[in-house]
Amino acid sequence: MKLIFLLILLFPFVTIFANEDNEGDDDEPFDISSTGIGTEDYDAKKFVDLVLAQKQDPEKLLKMFRAIFLKEYDHQHEETIKFFKPIISSALNDYLPGQKQAIRSIELLVENDKFQHIEKDVIKSMIQKFMFSDDISISIKTLETLAKIISKNPKFRDLALSFNIDDKLFKYMNKKCTIRPEISPKIAAVIKSLCTFGDKKLPEKIITKLLWIIEYFLKESKNPEIIKNSTWAYWFLTKPPTSRQYFILEEIVKNQIEFLEHEDFELKLVTLGVIEAIFEREKPDQTQMYLSNGFLSKLPKLLEENNDDLIIQEVLVIVGKLIKTSKETSEDSTTAIHEAEIPPNVVKNIFHEKFVIQDAATLATCYIISSSNEEQILNLIDANVVNGLCHFFKLTETEDRYVFGVLEGLQKILKKAEKRVKEIYESLDECEGIKVLERLKYRRNKSIGDQSEEILQVLEKAMQKEDQVKSEL
Repeated sequence: MKLIFLLILLFPFVTIFANEDNEGDDDEPFDISSTGIGTEDYDAKKFVDLVLAQKQDPEKLLKMFRAIFLKEYDHQHEETIKFFKPIISSALNDYLPGQKQAIRSIELLVENDKFQHIEKDVIKSMIQKFMFSDDISISIKTLETLAKIISKNPKFRDLALSFNIDDKLFKYMNKKCTIRPEISPKIAAVIKSLCTFGDKKLPEKIITKLLWIIEYFLKESKNPEIIKNSTWAYWFLTKPPTSRQYFILEEIVKNQIEFLEHEDFELKLVTLGVIEAIFEREKPDQTQMYLSNGFLSKLPKLLEENNDDLIIQEVLVIVGKLIKTSKETSEDSTTAIHEAEIPPNVVKNIFHEKFVIQDAATLATCYIISSSNEEQILNLIDANVVNGLCHFFKLTETEDRYVFGVLEGLQKILKKAEKRVKEIYESLDECEGIKVLERLKYRRNKSIGDQSEEILQVLEKAMQKEDQVKSEL
C-alpha cells in the first residue's frame, strides 16, 4: 500500500502527547469509509488527510489502525503494521485511553498470528506495568493477550519468565484479600499458557510458584473457566513423558471427581486426562485415593451411548490402565470395577460405530477378563461379552495384534466358565466366530493357530459331552 510509505515520511518520529480528558469510547468503531479502503474507490490523499486529522493522538491513530487492519486483505497487513508499530509501543507509555488501544492493537496482532511484530519491550511493559493495572479493563485485556502470546511458542514463555511473570502472579495471588474476581479467570489462562510446554526446562522455583496457584484454584474456585484452565495446566505438567507427580491432595481429588459430573465437556475430558496420568504413575496410594472417594461410581454414566465419543474413549482407556498398572492389586481393582457395574457398559461399547472406541472397549474388556474370578466371568457372559469379542474378532480377523487379545480373552473365559461352555459355543456359532476360529487354525502365525485350535478343541469336547448326555437320556 503506497500511502504507508508517504505516511512514514510524514511521521518519522511519532510524538505522543498526554490528554487526560480524552477517554474515548472503546467500542466505537473508527470510520474509514471516506477513504474507500478495501474498495476500487480507494483515495490515497483522503487517507493521508484522515491520518493527519488525528493530530498524532495515539488513541485515535490506533483505533484507525484496528479499523484498517480488519478491513484490509492479508497481503496489505505487513505495510500497515510497519507504520503503526512504533505508535503501539509509544502508546504503552501514554495516557490511559492510548494504553487501552495499544493493548487492543497487540491483541489484534496476536489473534491474526502476527507474532513476529510483538517486540520484547512490549511484552515487558505488559507484564511489569499492565497485568495488574488499576484499570480493570486493561488488566483483563493484558492477561488475555499474554496468555495467547505465551502459549504460541516456548520462546515467548521463556521471555515472559525472564520478566518475572511467575513472581508477579504469585505475589498477587498471595494477597487473597485483594484478588479481583474479574481477573482470576484470566490469571488461570496465563498459568495454563505457562505450563503448555511441560516442565522440562522450568526451574524448580518457578514450578513451585505455578503449582501453588494451580492448587489454590483447584481447591477454592467454583468458576468453570478457572477450574478448566487450572486442570489443563496440571495436566501439561504431569502428562507423559514427564515423570514428576507434583501434588495429590485429597481435597483436590474429591473436586476432580465432582468435575466429572460437570456439564462442561472440556473440563470433564481434561480431568480424565489428569486421572489417567496419575494412574499411569503406578502409585497405589494415589490410585486408592481416587477409588476410595467414589471415582468409579461416575464411570457408568460417562460410558453411556449419549456421551461424547472422546469422553467414552478416555474412560475406557482409564479402566484398562487401572487394571494393567495395579499389578499386585489388580484383582482388587477388578472387583471394584465389577461392584461399580462398569463392565456391562464397557462391553456395550465394543459394538460402538467408531473403531477407535471398539478397540479401546475390547482392550479394557480383555483386561477385566484377565483378573476376574469365576463369578465375575459369569456376570460378563450375562453382559454379552462373548458376542462382543466375536464382533471385534470378525472386524480384525486379518490383524494379528487384535486377534491375540481376543483369543486370550476367550481362553480365560472358557477356563473359568466350564459350566457354560455350551452357551459360549452357541454364541460364537451364531455370530460366525466358530468359522473365524477354523480359518485362524491355518494362520502363518503359529501361536495364533495353536490358540485357535485349543479353543476349538475345548468347545468341541464340551459339545460332545453334551451330545453324549443327551443320547444316554
